[in-house]
Amino acid sequence: MSKYNVLLPKTAFSMKANLREKEPLIQKKWKKADIYEQILLNNSGKKPFVLHDGPPYANGHIHIGHALNKILKDIIVKYKNISGFAAPFVPGWDCHGLPIEYQLFKELNITKSDISQIDFRKKAAEFAKKFLKIQLSEFMRLGIFADWKKPYLTINKNYEAGILETFAALVEKGFVYRGAKPVYWCCSCETALAEAEVEYHDIPSPSITVLFKSEDLENTYAAVWTTTPWTLPANAALAFNKDFLYSVIEMDIKGYQTRILVLDAKKEEIRDKVHAKDFRIISQNKGSRFAGMKFRHPFLNQPAVGICADFVESGEGTGIVHIAPGHGEDDYRAGLKYNLPVISPVDERGLFTKEAGEFRGQFVFDANEKIINIMREKGALLESEEITHSYPHCWRCKKPVIFRATPQWFISVDKDNLRGKLLEEIKRVEWTPPEGENRISAMVENRPDWCISRQRYWGVPIPVFYCANCGEHLLDAKIIRKLGALVRAEGSDILLKENLPVDMICRKCGGKKFSLENDILDVWFDSGASHHILEERAGHRFPADLYLEGSDQHRGWFQSSLILSCATKGPAPYKNVVTHGFVVDGAGRKMSKSQGNVITPQEIIDKSGADILRIWTASQNYAGDLRLSNEILKSCTDYYRKIRNTFRFMLGNLHGWSIKNETPKAQMTALDLYILARMEAVKKEVTANYENYHISEAFHCLFDFINLDLSSFYLDIIKDRLYTLGAYWPDRRSSQSALWELLKNLTLLFAPVISHTCEEVLQTAKEEIDGTLPESVFLMEIPEEKFFIPENKAGQWIRLLKIRESVLKAIEDARANGKIGNALEAGASITGDRENTLSYFSESALKEIFLISQLGEAAGKEILAEREENGVLVKIYRAEGTKCGRCWRITQNNSDGICERCAKAEADTAASAAANEPVPNTSDILEK
Repeated sequence: MSKYNVLLPKTAFSMKANLREKEPLIQKKWKKADIYEQILLNNSGKKPFVLHDGPPYANGHIHIGHALNKILKDIIVKYKNISGFAAPFVPGWDCHGLPIEYQLFKELNITKSDISQIDFRKKAAEFAKKFLKIQLSEFMRLGIFADWKKPYLTINKNYEAGILETFAALVEKGFVYRGAKPVYWCCSCETALAEAEVEYHDIPSPSITVLFKSEDLENTYAAVWTTTPWTLPANAALAFNKDFLYSVIEMDIKGYQTRILVLDAKKEEIRDKVHAKDFRIISQNKGSRFAGMKFRHPFLNQPAVGICADFVESGEGTGIVHIAPGHGEDDYRAGLKYNLPVISPVDERGLFTKEAGEFRGQFVFDANEKIINIMREKGALLESEEITHSYPHCWRCKKPVIFRATPQWFISVDKDNLRGKLLEEIKRVEWTPPEGENRISAMVENRPDWCISRQRYWGVPIPVFYCANCGEHLLDAKIIRKLGALVRAEGSDILLKENLPVDMICRKCGGKKFSLENDILDVWFDSGASHHILEERAGHRFPADLYLEGSDQHRGWFQSSLILSCATKGPAPYKNVVTHGFVVDGAGRKMSKSQGNVITPQEIIDKSGADILRIWTASQNYAGDLRLSNEILKSCTDYYRKIRNTFRFMLGNLHGWSIKNETPKAQMTALDLYILARMEAVKKEVTANYENYHISEAFHCLFDFINLDLSSFYLDIIKDRLYTLGAYWPDRRSSQSALWELLKNLTLLFAPVISHTCEEVLQTAKEEIDGTLPESVFLMEIPEEKFFIPENKAGQWIRLLKIRESVLKAIEDARANGKIGNALEAGASITGDRENTLSYFSESALKEIFLISQLGEAAGKEILAEREENGVLVKIYRAEGTKCGRCWRITQNNSDGICERCAKAEADTAASAAANEPVPNTSDILEK
């Protein structure tokens, strides 16, 4: 400790964060004071801002992707609430669907055949509620502010009734229909899947070229390529592109002269694959020539007709496509055009039915080898190999899926030009990043009708009934709305009762006995209908200002919400959509348990605290995939340490200062006014980034200000004022007033990110500096701009800081050469300042800014180092005089080991102590 009365910092805000222990205590205070409700009350009447939460599945603990998503939302909502908006946040949960059903069946170790639907639904509800509570607690531990008392749950009676109301509106407008068409089908889960429930993985598959004998061309075989041999029993046609040129080529294949019909551009490729020496062209025709021609199936007694289709491409294959309308979307559409039979001899488990003849009972993928062998025996296999390609898999069981034609319920995306409306609405939405617009537009442009029926237990039953007498289905909006009223009172299980109190009469036969549809609604219908809560909650509005989810939701929730909203209400349910990437490890690899590279939110919180996880979220560019590793988390801890120490410095140096000591702006020093003007510029940039959802840019802008403008510049300079001037001297009070403005602004600007720490800062300031501060930092509002520098003075500062940089470099050169030890041992000569920048500042201000003891001519002095940059020459020499034992500056007039300034400061401090005035105490918290 110094023997002099230097005024070192003093504060209860500790250097050690102890976030693991402090954060739960802070959260407990938030909960006890009901800060979220206070925020809503505080902001009532202000412009509303609604971020609508996409509901996660209540089927397990939260993972790092959940944490990323909720923290990003929390940052935006908190920013809005402290910047003049009323921004409620209602969290949601998806409580139905295959993810929960699959997980529960796995836990129970049973299948659908082992339990009744009613019994299973009871267990599923308990399962969802259990994990809902777990996830809610885990989200709260992240420091998320939300209406945790009243989240929206797709399992709630009111919500289920809202689903039926949405369905009734679709029925009323004619969007819902039943049809037998191919859909993605999971043989393991035994259900249809929507596009959003399918993910692609690379797998090995057979690649074969099959020969279909022409019945119209002499001794000629069409070469047909496929990677799904198991679909050949369902073949109905061969597709050609009407504009492509096709050739019949003759070549020697294993001693036989064989004529092959193939795309002309592929003739050499076919020759090479069958190892023929050469070929001759027999004839050439456009693809349209083969429309209507008959071909013989290679191993079944059924014909295949030639058709034309635009989807036939010249890239892979032979230019001739095998068409199975029961097992492909393009195939099905072609089948409708040419009135082809829809053959799908496969049951719900993926086993061939009796219609497949000798393949009956075999699993489709297992039958590939047998089908290939049969064609080989019959001489119909031209060539075969194994390739690796991208293939659709079930999102839950991760097993390959198939296309299978079954009766399903659909929403038409083409009725009343709905597809066109969707595309128009997409253009009206603001997408971040911008490429999201093209992505979802392409998906909507090419998507099929939405298959909304699922052959599962856990979900809202489809409110359609079948006449027990004639089998006619009853799809009536009025009845669905009556059922909705029952569901609002009893829940969706009421629909499974046999005798519903709703009068129904079959329009076909007059029958009065009905049975309910066995299928349930797609879980994406549940969440897609969530926008109806926006009109039911106080402070909410439709459409929402923002949806923010992972980039996979372009084909999921963004799309299902868009379809249901545009079909029933007209506009899109959102004005802005922000998407983030996925979390990968430090090397950019996908996180998986098998790789051992998974990092959970709980691990980070237990080790470092939620604010470190929040810094990681805020510091990453979420537009792409986000990397996470222990090394990256360490850098986040370094960010945090720098920020915390800066807050601690400011709080400590405000000890003994109060609002009544605030220096009027007109009396503040040029340096203090400059840093406050810089703060305003930074605040403007940060708030603009927050407004545009550029979170990482906002964070790094703030951190750079703390690191470069404050720690490396301003705070380093004003230590001399704060520690060595008299407690009440104007320059010291000016700096303290500046620190107070900096503290208030930075606390609020950082609060959306490091919420717990900024709350701790606010509570410390309330205790030590200003007792009138509110109960929470989140009950404050970002201050309006108060400080700015005229343009001409801003230019002077820019030039001065460039000169300062040259001075510091020259001093460092002198230190590196062992000529001086401390910068205060130096004097500097500066020449070549053409703009006379230095003339605008006093000599004492310049010495303070350059961190030197003397400024003046270097004539006759030993030059220790020099630098010339931008025409300005800096020469460093050793300052002349004696080192002050208190402030360490070199001065000419020292007495009793200290300079005149320090002697006066010591005397003032002693006088204040004698008068019993509250002079700040000395402390050893920070070294000089």
